Amino acid sequence: MQPATTPEGETCAPSPGAVSPSPGAGRVVARLARQVDQVLGGIGLTSRQYRLLAFLSEADHAASRLADLLAVSNSSITALVDGLVSRGLVERRDVPTDRRKVHHCITTEGRKTLRTADDALDEFFGELRSELQPADQAAADAGLARWGQALDRRRGKDGSKDKQAERSRR
Repeated sequence: MQPATTPEGETCAPSPGAVSPSPGAGRVVARLARQVDQVLGGIGLTSRQYRLLAFLSEADHAASRLADLLAVSNSSITALVDGLVSRGLVERRDVPTDRRKVHHCITTEGRKTLRTADDALDEFFGELRSELQPADQAAADAGLARWGQALDRRRGKDGSKDKQAERSRR
């Protein structure tokens, strides 16, 4: 590994135990996340708002469940939901069988916004995918599908709490 240089021409020695310049999975995911944030920002959403709308498109949820799914505190979920409620993308509904409970539901406008976000992200990933060779495109598609399956298993389709959310709160 060659030492890097600063704009002033000074040599920066690699850190002891430095790894090769090819990024690991974490760095690639971080770069992708930044790109996703930029695409979503272009339509007025944050990645947390997008994820919340995606979860609500599957089912209505109580605030505590949304906090678990998004791995945030209950106070953070309240602020996040408040912003989406004020934009007409989410609404709160009383649970008829238990007046103490409130469920959060995606609105028709929320579904339109989510669809717009999905389309924008599909377009972005389609453009990025075109940078790969055809065989690599198929492998990338299959790999992404497998990561999605792993995330679904971790989240637990059976309604169990997200394991990552539980770990992050400890």
